[in-house]
Amino acid sequence: YCLPVFDSYMKFSLLAISFVFSLTSSWIITILVLKKTLMSSPASLLTVEAPIAGKKILLEKVPHIWKYVKFSHKITIRNIFRYKTRVCMTIIGVAGCTMLVVTGLGIKDSIANIASDQFGEIQLYDLYALYSNGLKSTDVDKLKVHTNSYTTLYQSTVDIKSSNGAYKAINLMVSDEKAYSDYFSLHNSEESFLLPETGYVIIDEKIAQYADVKVGDELEIRITEDDYISVKVSAIVQNYVYHYIHMSTETYEAYFQKEYDPNMVFIKNDTGVDAETLSEKIKNDTEVSYVGIMENTKESVEDVMKSLNFVVYVIIVCGGLLALIVLLNLGNINISEREREIATVKVLGFYKKETLNYVFRENMILTIIGIILGLPAGKLLHKFIMEQINIDIVTFKSQIFGTSFIVSVGIVFIFSLLVNLLLRRKIMEINMIEALKCND
Repeated sequence: YCLPVFDSYMKFSLLAISFVFSLTSSWIITILVLKKTLMSSPASLLTVEAPIAGKKILLEKVPHIWKYVKFSHKITIRNIFRYKTRVCMTIIGVAGCTMLVVTGLGIKDSIANIASDQFGEIQLYDLYALYSNGLKSTDVDKLKVHTNSYTTLYQSTVDIKSSNGAYKAINLMVSDEKAYSDYFSLHNSEESFLLPETGYVIIDEKIAQYADVKVGDELEIRITEDDYISVKVSAIVQNYVYHYIHMSTETYEAYFQKEYDPNMVFIKNDTGVDAETLSEKIKNDTEVSYVGIMENTKESVEDVMKSLNFVVYVIIVCGGLLALIVLLNLGNINISEREREIATVKVLGFYKKETLNYVFRENMILTIIGIILGLPAGKLLHKFIMEQINIDIVTFKSQIFGTSFIVSVGIVFIFSLLVNLLLRRKIMEINMIEALKCND
């Protein structure tokens, strides 16, 4: 193949929108903080800001629950409601991280099994032989010498009309063999189908989406520049690689006004020899134009799918870094603003573990809340992204496995624990004497 030079394209409009949005967000936050600081009097700015006063919370009005809560846990719950802005920022940051990780793993789930599902559950044959000049009886006789596990069909391309009026080339598969579905499984998530009766066709989900049709609707097919036919859709089946219209020979002859003349053979390799050897035998003994090995096709599709893994890893890493940066920054601010409070706790005789839990318990509770909100948000974002990924020859399955949700929760928790470890030293190094000095 003589390939052209690879060119990389970028939508600068998207880059500009991202830049403006990022810059505007930074400006707005900076202006709000500066406005609050500049409106304060110099005397108040020179004094140490008093900690936010604690208030009764709603849970305290339920004595049957509140009285069973441990004292240290009561402090944690009250502290969460004392710093509302920081709480919201933490929850949003963790939810955003969870959302990105779920989306990344969901994309991997949606593309990982495309090849195995297509060539293990739908296209069940091992080789296909294409005869450009038609399949002659002598070719069939010679083929029988090597294998009896085959089915004949006619393969061509036709144009279908989309919902916006444009036309798209689709593979047409025609057969009179009752065993056709044993080689090309026609099924959806609920049931399996045989080739339909005269006047009906079976299409896959991508074609149904492209033409905006459902079961019972008419599908317009362009045979030539001036010839069109309309057939009814009897079923919509699953198919992930390339797209096919399946019809019986009776429908083909009645609507196309042509005699059925098979030009392709699907072959199952039950001969005991490898596919390459069987392919060479068919090439040498029959007037075949081309013999394709499905295992090679499967490997090619898998290679394409693997290239998308890079996108998945980028999304997961970005999500993890988001959690790390948000939790680390907010944790540093939290400890800096509450040095006197933490020093007081240490002076009162809290052990090392109790002092750390005094701060980190809040982080873990907020992390759990953020995860709970981030999981459904990630599922919605994944669904949106999968709808936007539009590869012409591939249909993606929009799915997220249960293990991906568990792994997402684990990744976020690991980053949260990492932040706690990084902040642990900062808490232990607080100088109680300096922190408790009166600077008023």
